[in-house]
Amino acid sequence: MVWFEHSFTKVLKDSEYSGKDTYKIYMAKNEYESCQYVVRLKQPEYDLRLELSPFTNKKGDVIDAVILEEYYLEVSSYLDISADYVEYPDPVVPVGDDYTFNADIDCAVPFMIRLHTTKDTPAGDYSAVIKLVSDNSVLFENKITAHVWDFTYSDSKACTTAAGISYGDIKNKHNIETNEEWDAMYVKYYEFLLDYGISAYDLPCNILSAEADKYMNDPRVTSFKIPYSNDDHTIIAYYEKLKTNPKWMEKGYFYPLDEPTSPDMYYKLEGKIMRLDKLFPENQVCVPFFVDPIMYGETDAVEYMKELIDIWCPKAYCFEDKNIYYDAANKKDISKEYYDMGYKPFAQRMNENRKSGDKVWWYVCWEPGDPYANLFVDMAGINHRILFWQQKKYNVDGFLYWQVNHWGSVKDPWTDMSTVKWINDFVYGDGSLLYNGNKVGIDGPVASLRLEAVRDGIEDFELLTMAQSALGEKATDKIISKCITSVSKYTKDGDKLMKYRIQLGNKLEKALK
Repeated sequence: MVWFEHSFTKVLKDSEYSGKDTYKIYMAKNEYESCQYVVRLKQPEYDLRLELSPFTNKKGDVIDAVILEEYYLEVSSYLDISADYVEYPDPVVPVGDDYTFNADIDCAVPFMIRLHTTKDTPAGDYSAVIKLVSDNSVLFENKITAHVWDFTYSDSKACTTAAGISYGDIKNKHNIETNEEWDAMYVKYYEFLLDYGISAYDLPCNILSAEADKYMNDPRVTSFKIPYSNDDHTIIAYYEKLKTNPKWMEKGYFYPLDEPTSPDMYYKLEGKIMRLDKLFPENQVCVPFFVDPIMYGETDAVEYMKELIDIWCPKAYCFEDKNIYYDAANKKDISKEYYDMGYKPFAQRMNENRKSGDKVWWYVCWEPGDPYANLFVDMAGINHRILFWQQKKYNVDGFLYWQVNHWGSVKDPWTDMSTVKWINDFVYGDGSLLYNGNKVGIDGPVASLRLEAVRDGIEDFELLTMAQSALGEKATDKIISKCITSVSKYTKDGDKLMKYRIQLGNKLEKALK
């Protein structure tokens, strides 16, 4: 059999026929969108190949399309460490013109078919045919259609992004010897992420260099980290340059301290910000946080940081319907104490900060796990995409992710994605959305199914933002609420999510005519 699946569906090797014999992709101009084509045969076949005709409309216009092979890696469960490993698809590698593959008996083999429209792609309906061929015999032939909505996504996405790239892990996994090779490979990783709608923390060059201007001017770059230096003159030099361009100032932020968990860390943060206020007026400071230490019983962390930071960045689970406060020193939940202090629910407080002019981002890392959405290899693929619908529901401006190639704890990312062993052996893919391409003959990074879903989520965020403007927040929120109740309660039904995405896109297209 052959069949289609949504782009984010994780096709395990024992996956059954979905009933989808054809597939229709809906997408805007200047967007990537995909589906999966799955082969599962009752007898082994060797040297199979896929033939995909061009996606064309009646006038002969063409949408660019590529086929990507999906690789599997093993994952075990902390619930039953004696159980067999389960293989999950994750790395996705573009196939060449002469690519062939083998199909074992009753083993699902998935491929991603990814379309990319430009700003100039004509709106309307397109179609293509995909064939599964053995020698010169066509075993299966299926139709794929695409509808291009008559509106265009901006290069500068509404969702601000910030993600870390590890220099050291690039060097180690690509066996780089010289600094020149190292710098060149970092540029490849940086620009690869930009193609996925993600801005890395660090620019590929010194902010003070002329070369940095092209990156800071690039509309795809939604943010960049300004290094916190102990040298006053360096920080002043950053300010003198960035203040000459309001767009640069808007994108630049300081990240002087990560995840404060004690009063002393918050006091240290305050000292750094007081210094920045003198050296770099109108600075923007981002401080990811997730616990709320008792500030000597007088205030909580949100109230304490209110006059200090401009970019709020809590973990996504903090937006649960109830307050989440935690005393890290004593390892106990102290929500009741803060309710008694009269503080409003966390999500409401973040929204008030946003209305006062601050930005609100959020982040995920090795936690939270189910029932919350995250980016783990063994998590349902819909979670990676719907995370950005949740972000829109809670009026969160941006998404921060600590690293995209954290490979220091694994010998080979292609076989082991237990990336944070010092925390938990059974967290797969945390801090790693990429693979080192040299493993498969590619001079640069390779994406994951999860990263593909993240890009789709960022583009969905764009759709939701445009819909709020054209259709109104109430109408848009009504559709979001069809899929999401809270950060822990949301649909796991891929058909349902795509149904409402298509419904929203159709309404937007009609409203913009």
